[in-house]
Amino acid sequence: MASSSSKYRPKVRKDKSTAMEDEAPLQKRPTVEDVLDQKRYFSTVKQMENYGNHFYHRRIIEPKIMNLESFMDSGLYFHQHLLFQGLSNYVTLSYSYFPELIKVFYANLQISGNGYLMSEVNKKKIKLKPSDWFQICGLKYQGRKLSLPEVPPNLNYNRDMALASMVRSGARFKAVKTVGVLQINDRLLQYVIVYFLTPRMTNISHVLQDDIFMIWALKNDILINWPHVIMQNMLKCKSTETGLPYGILITAIMQYAGVDLSVDTTTTVSLRHRFLVQNLRKMNIVHVNGEWQQLRGRSDDAPQRREESPMDEDSDDGDNNREENMVEPPTPTTEQLLTQIWGGVQSIEARLQTLTIDVDRRFNEVNSTVNQIYDLLNGDEDSDE
Repeated sequence: MASSSSKYRPKVRKDKSTAMEDEAPLQKRPTVEDVLDQKRYFSTVKQMENYGNHFYHRRIIEPKIMNLESFMDSGLYFHQHLLFQGLSNYVTLSYSYFPELIKVFYANLQISGNGYLMSEVNKKKIKLKPSDWFQICGLKYQGRKLSLPEVPPNLNYNRDMALASMVRSGARFKAVKTVGVLQINDRLLQYVIVYFLTPRMTNISHVLQDDIFMIWALKNDILINWPHVIMQNMLKCKSTETGLPYGILITAIMQYAGVDLSVDTTTTVSLRHRFLVQNLRKMNIVHVNGEWQQLRGRSDDAPQRREESPMDEDSDDGDNNREENMVEPPTPTTEQLLTQIWGGVQSIEARLQTLTIDVDRRFNEVNSTVNQIYDLLNGDEDSDE
């Protein structure tokens, strides 16, 4: 009985194995279209494969919206540099943004040599001429075309002198690592750079070499071709595995190009990330007795991760939260005020020294130019004789 049973079981296993082998060729392997189910976004399978391999799992950097009006009567002056650059409309753009469509936009993004931005979303071709930027976000395609980290040699940029003019009193500028050591207006310019102009997901609290140059260029009112800078940063973010920025701007571009935005069901409205003067207290910047002061805090000591950064705002949660943001901080002690006043005096002295060096250099340049002109004139007189 046991013998017949042992002979029967292998026979059953053999039949099941044979049945599986007969059914295997009938199974259809799922295609990229079946897996992603986003055929409506693309014209070709190659576009979809590129999207699936390199952009499907990428994160979108949450956009920020600036309230410039709240800074106008604040006594701060960092925003004046933004107005000179023509950035007022750009930093105040407010749109819903569409995560999946933004990824598709980056997957098909190309920049031509003559400054045309090209992409394709929802089978709609996008070709943005340099003149179109002004219609979309008020940016003019003019000024210096920067390609960081390369610095144009004719700008007379000196990194140490530039950084020395930005650092708060008592800080060693050669050891600058985080934004807490910068003066208030310079720190706010760095904030605009890392969140609006060339957004990044990491090293936000770090002061990078590119940040120092950009702050210096903004402070010296060097007119910059921002569409060119933005497009170069888009290409940089596309080719790396970092987050994808410019969500609101890309939404405005797609809308301008006539892309159907309703097909993206993952719409996110980013209204809670508004940057206004009341948010400065989260950066340990307070207004006391008519003066802006930067208190020491955790951002001075070590760089923070993005989700822990004191620069992340949450200002549109309701009227109660907005009233809480406007509560005046406690008055500092006499010792703190004297320390801050002395620090301000030292800062003025350092800036005067920097200004003296710069004036001497410029006088030397003028003197050299006059000597060259004098030599040329003498040379012409000698040739006439």
